[in-house]
Amino acid sequence: MADLDDLIARAENLLKGLERLYLKESIEPNWSALAWHWQQHGHAGYLQAVPHRVPLPLQCYMYVHAHGLWANALPLAPAPAPAEG
Repeated sequence: MADLDDLIARAENLLKGLERLYLKESIEPNWSALAWHWQQHGHAGYLQAVPHRVPLPLQCYMYVHAHGLWANALPLAPAPAPAEG
């Protein structure tokens, strides 16, 4: 009888896990945010707002600065190996 009770308990746990995986309530995105990223949960997902604590002008400066550094470093990268054929 204990084996049957154990089997039933395990089946219930399995069903609860499947419910969480497939029957997740949809989450409404915060459309007042400045940016979002996709949050994946199993086979479903949702847009999650990204908190911005950096002022927008500083973000623009950081973007330009980072891309300027990348453009300066790109010529230093080794050339790709030629394709064999």
